[in-house]
Amino acid sequence: MVKLFREVDPDFDPKEFRAKYHHSLLVKPADRDLNGRRIVKTKFQMKDDYFLSSLCNLQVLIIELEKSLTLTELDPEHKYDYAEWNKFLKLTENEAYKTLGSAYWFSEESPFSFPNFEPRYFAHHYLHQIDLRIQKLALDYDTIASSNREPEIDNSASKF
Repeated sequence: MVKLFREVDPDFDPKEFRAKYHHSLLVKPADRDLNGRRIVKTKFQMKDDYFLSSLCNLQVLIIELEKSLTLTELDPEHKYDYAEWNKFLKLTENEAYKTLGSAYWFSEESPFSFPNFEPRYFAHHYLHQIDLRIQKLALDYDTIASSNREPEIDNSASKF
């Protein structure tokens, strides 16, 4: 992809582009809900609605997926810092990370225990998490439709 950009613009700088593009995708400072948890600003009007909260969580994952796919094309060997890994592991609800805490980084479960292209690794896991959450949302919708009760709101992706 960089080659294509350079054909159009010989002065194209992928690092500068990535920095500007990444900055444009950043989620703006979040509001806080009634419990003090950070929530992502959306155009959704009903923050306590289960389905809208689920869509908001999916929106966060899609934004992060878009960032990692961009890096996959522009800088496939990009290395994420600790804060980015921490955010990734929370957003993808990594069970080993939840269980082991900081020991996770030295365990066999750690992504550093084998060589990988980090942006591709992030993209794969974000895509998998989106798929799982869409399936859960569909199942929850069927359950609600048949029982007429509201499920609990999951704000796990909205904590950033």
